[in-house]
This record gives sequence, structure tokens and C-alpha cells, in this order.
Amino acid sequence: MKKFALNLLFFIAIILLINCYFYKIVFENYFNEYEYVDLNNSTYLLSDSHGLPLEKQNNQFQFYNFAAGSDSYIDMKRKLQYLVENSKIKRLLISVDNHTLSIYRDNQNNLDRSNYFAKRNEYSNLYAYLKEKYIERFIPFISPKSRDILKINFQLEDNKTKVRKEWNTLSKKEKKAISIKRVKQQFPESNYSTKQKNALNDIISICNKNNIELIGIKFPLSNEYLDALDDSNYNSDTLLISNRIKVYNFSKQYVNSPALFKNQDHLNQTGGKMLSLKIYKILQKNDSIALDKLH
Repeated sequence: MKKFALNLLFFIAIILLINCYFYKIVFENYFNEYEYVDLNNSTYLLSDSHGLPLEKQNNQFQFYNFAAGSDSYIDMKRKLQYLVENSKIKRLLISVDNHTLSIYRDNQNNLDRSNYFAKRNEYSNLYAYLKEKYIERFIPFISPKSRDILKINFQLEDNKTKVRKEWNTLSKKEKKAISIKRVKQQFPESNYSTKQKNALNDIISICNKNNIELIGIKFPLSNEYLDALDDSNYNSDTLLISNRIKVYNFSKQYVNSPALFKNQDHLNQTGGKMLSLKIYKILQKNDSIALDKLH
């Protein structure tokens, strides 16, 4: 019996060590960057992947880019609540692109990562809270996304990354086909997501309650994507405008500059730097107007 107990303890110890090793891999490649935020800023950007090409931080404007690929409005709401409690936030820039209220964001999101910022009262019961915030996080094999990270980590280097052609090197036919496919993915149904709209309304309320200036941003899109998009729009920008919130529409800003795009609806680094400067000028102008009103 004693030998069995020792063997069992040894087996458990091995399993725990393996789990710790796998968790370290997942944390470093999946959770760590998502959770980090500099809290010593007054202006923050919340967005999905469309905000990633923008400058990460600018001390002059106390600006911090808190965007993450696949972030939904539920993820952004959690981040905002965290910023309200822990940072010096006075202004929030948020993406209100045509697709951001899409029902596909109910499934393709970062709820498994943004739960780091979530509170107990967001969950229906204690079990759901513990399961999503701790159990699925610290036992990687339980979470499908964590398992995917592990698979990618152990792949051969040649299989990890596929080299994509630069957007401006593609033919018109290729650009059109890729853009149509992307629009179909982002607009699977005619109706918007109630969950995402409720979360965006909550974000508006949180900003109003905490005297945070909210500004909507529509990111630049390629000419081919705009053609494929046509009039498809879930109207997140309209929701802000109806609440008398400024929305800056950059969707057609660089339609004649394909070299500034990484793909059909994302800027590359060069395009991101250019848009960052444009946004900083707007912030500077807004601050000057606000200062004049005080005098």
C-alpha cells in the first residue's frame, strides 16, 4: 500500500511538472502580452486587430495601444473596467468598424484571456468564475486555444509561419477574391450580435459615469475591400453618434495607397505610423479646444 501511495505521488508530481512546463509555454506565447498594460497613461486605444499597426505607446500624448487581435466588445469592456480601477484614463479611443457588432465575434474573441480582467459579478455562479478564470487557464489541455498554442510551439520551424505576399504585389483578381471572402466571414448574418451591442452600450455608460471622453475610430480599408463591403454595416458607429460621441472615419483614408496595407482590411507598419500621427494631431487639436474653453 505504501509503495502504491509513493508511486501515485510520483506520478502526480510528474503530471504537475509537465503541466507547469506547458503552462509556461502558453503563458509566454498567449497570455503574457495580452495582459500587460502600462497604467501610467491618460489615453487608451481598445480595438481588435485593426488597431495593432498603430504605435504601441506615445509618452507625449500619454497614449497606450491596448488593442488585441480578435478582441470583442465584451473583452474591451473588461479591459475598460480594469483601466478605470487601476489607471489614469481620461480618454478612450475605440474601434467602431462596420463588422464590430458581428455575431462572429460571439465565437471568435478573447474571453479566455480577458477574464484576467474580469470580476466575480460577471459570472452567473462561482463554479463558472473559477472554471473560466483559473481552471482553464492553469490546466492548458482543458482549453482548446491553449492546446493550439502548444501544437504550434512544437511544430517544426518550417511549418510555423507561411510567408504571405505583400498586398500591393497581388493582382486585382486576387485582391478582389480575398476581399469577398473576408466580407463573407465578417458578415455571416444580416442581424447584429445582441451581446456585442449590449457590451458597447455598457462601455458608453462606463465612460459617461467616470467622465471619460469616448472617441470612435473607423480604421482604413483597401479599395478592393470597400468594394466588396458595399453597404454591409452593423452600425456600431451609429450607436456612438446617436449618443453624441465623436466618430472619426478613416475607412477611405488610404484607398489609393495599397503599399500602406498588410492585407485587405489591415494597415502595415508604415500605414500604422501614418495613422498614429494623424490621430495624435486630432488629440492635440481637441486638447487645445478644450483648453481654450477653460479660459
